[in-house]
Amino acid sequence: MFALIVDDFGIQYVGKPTADFLISTLRQDYTITIDWTGAEFCGLHLDWDYTERSVKLSMPGYVARALERFGHTDPTPLDSPHKHVLPQHGAKVQLTTLDTSPPLDAAASTRIQEIVGIFLYYAHAINNTMLVALGTIASQQASATETTAHACIHLLAIMKRENFLLLMTKKMMTVCQSLLIKILVT
Repeated sequence: MFALIVDDFGIQYVGKPTADFLISTLRQDYTITIDWTGAEFCGLHLDWDYTERSVKLSMPGYVARALERFGHTDPTPLDSPHKHVLPQHGAKVQLTTLDTSPPLDAAASTRIQEIVGIFLYYAHAINNTMLVALGTIASQQASATETTAHACIHLLAIMKRENFLLLMTKKMMTVCQSLLIKILVT
């Protein structure tokens, strides 16, 4: 298995000679650093447990830094990443309400886009329960309104609860060694 993201990549290999061959080939053209533990990848902390065939993914401090960046100081945490809309029982179609709130200025719209960008990576990597809320906000960010801004505030409030969340995955196949390599192009 091979995963490449910009200049960081990880490989799964069987036998150290295979990894050594790749490393020697890369060193011919690049300056590289190697993490044989596979503990960090693209901002994710990976805690491998080879006996249990599992890995725990986390991003310690990511949420706290994001909340600080966006100036979210409301101490009240919420229980869901988006506002709950009661379903219309018995109706064949669930209609949405038309957003008639005033549009946001360029700076506020940019802030919405930044919030979506920062938390979308986190949601895909660690907490996929945020994806519905982020998808809704993302679909509105091109013509953001005050309702969109309130949805972002709601999302930031739920993130206040995320002190240290981690995602644990179990691998069903044989676990091979993992290696992370950072290429420094000179």
